[in-house]
Formats: sequence, C-alpha cells, structure tokens
Amino acid sequence: MKAKSSTTKCLPSSHLPLPVEILDYVFQYFARDESLPFLRVNRAFYDISVRVLYRHIDGLHLHQSVACLLTLEKGPKPAQFVRSLEIGWEEATPTLNLYQLLHRVLQKLSGLNSLYIELPRLHSPTWILSNCTFSLHSFATSLPCNQELAGFLDLQPSIVELSLRGIHDSHSLPFLQTISSPPEDHCEEPIFPLLPTSLPKLTQFRSIHGRPSTITTVISGRPIKMVSIPLFPSLATETLSALSTSSSSIRRLSIMSFDPAAPEFLLSEVVKRFPNVLILFKGYIKLIILCRSSGDFCQSSFLDY
Repeated sequence: MKAKSSTTKCLPSSHLPLPVEILDYVFQYFARDESLPFLRVNRAFYDISVRVLYRHIDGLHLHQSVACLLTLEKGPKPAQFVRSLEIGWEEATPTLNLYQLLHRVLQKLSGLNSLYIELPRLHSPTWILSNCTFSLHSFATSLPCNQELAGFLDLQPSIVELSLRGIHDSHSLPFLQTISSPPEDHCEEPIFPLLPTSLPKLTQFRSIHGRPSTITTVISGRPIKMVSIPLFPSLATETLSALSTSSSSIRRLSIMSFDPAAPEFLLSEVVKRFPNVLILFKGYIKLIILCRSSGDFCQSSFLDY
C-alpha cells in the first residue's frame, strides 16, 4: 500500500489519466487560487499549471504584481507562457526601481499579445516599452500620446485593438481640471506623429481624452470599424469629422459627450456622416442608444444615466 501511494504521488506524465492537451484545456476553467494546489501534485501537473497560471495575468494588487514581476524576471520558463498582462498602478506611487523591473520583464515577454498599462496621471515612463520583442494584438495604456509612444506603435503592425486612455500633452491638464474649456492646439506639428504605414490592421480604437488632431492621426487611412471617443465643448464637429478619415465604414460608435449643446446637433451630424452605425452616446445625465445599420435610425431610447 505504501509503494502504491508513493507511485501515485510521483505519477509520471506518461501515466496521466488524460492527455496533456485536455488537462491544459480543463485547467483553464479553474480560478487562480483553485489552480495553486495543482502545482504540488506532480511534475506534469506543475508544468500544466504554470502554463495556465501565467498565460493571462490580471486583477493583481500592487504587492501581488510586484511579486509576479519578480518571479517572471528570475527565469525564462514562466515568462514564455505569458500572453496577456495587466498592470493597474493608477492609484499607487511606483518608484523608478519598480518601473525598471517592469521594463526588464516586458523585454522577456516575447509571446505577449495583449498589454494593459494604467499608471498614475503624471507618470509617463514610455521608455518601459523600449527594446521589447513581443507583437501585440491588443494594447491599452494611460501613457501620454507623444513621440515616444508613437515610435512604439510604429513597431507594432499586428495591433487590432488600441485604447489610449492618457492625457495627451501638457496643455490638456488645465482642460481636465476645468472641463468647460476646450484644450488648445499650441503646435501646428502633430503631437502624436504616427507613420502612415503604422497599425495597418487596426479596426478598434478607443480614446478617453483625445483631441481631434490625435484622433485624426490614429484613424486616418486605417480600417477602423469600432470607435469610442470623447466630445469636448466647441470640438464636437471637428472630432466627428476626424472619424470620416477611416479607410473602412464605421459600424459601431461610442461617444462620451462633455458638450452641453450636443443634444441639439449630435444626432443630425451622426446621421449625415455615419449611416450604418450602432451608436452609444454617453452624457452626464442621459444615456441614448440608437441603432440599426440599414441607413436610417429606426429606434432610439432614452434611459436615466
């Protein structure tokens, strides 16, 4: 009986009850804390568990993400399994050492295809993205839209989904603090100089604080089909015009409006520009959903926001 128990504990991978591929698929349905005991079963279970546990890294508190990054830095095995990484430090105060650790880890994640980085508002360490070898399909960040970020995106031709959540330049700060005044364009040159050949596969774009110039830079000549944008006072028409520069017909449009005059002109402007679209308009007070893709809006509903 003792020999049998010992054999069970040390069960080799060749005697697993199911093929590795099936176990890998089954393990994906366990929550992270439920998967941890599998690490102690045997070597085969350990290998499968590590592969599943590190495949999608998200929902970690600061101290948990630091511990995870330290583990990823130590050896190549866990790092090679990471496919998506979420860093949510917007309510923390990361130090230079922590940013340097993140940079070193990102350089090791060659298989990464989805990256989410949310940092404190006034932090803009775009250098953490330098010298990375991964090829992203999805990228969301609070980093500012500047030349360094544009240079990074120029090297990411496989991105399909892009979310720019950050403050786009120093002149936007007063605007965010006093939302009734529009941001000013102080420079004639684009503040976000993407190459025309960049992001050829981009079909989904979301901007939180984007000015018309930045939105135009991202959308122009690219096959955008799904968009989420803000509308600021006195810039609404210019922002909507920026959407018309897409090389594809926009099918879904989400609008967060900060313009109190928007209800007076928004619907007519949208109908005129985008006849085949699902629109989600978010305002301070009302949530309006308009839909159908047949050319005319045949349904609208007003809901309390």
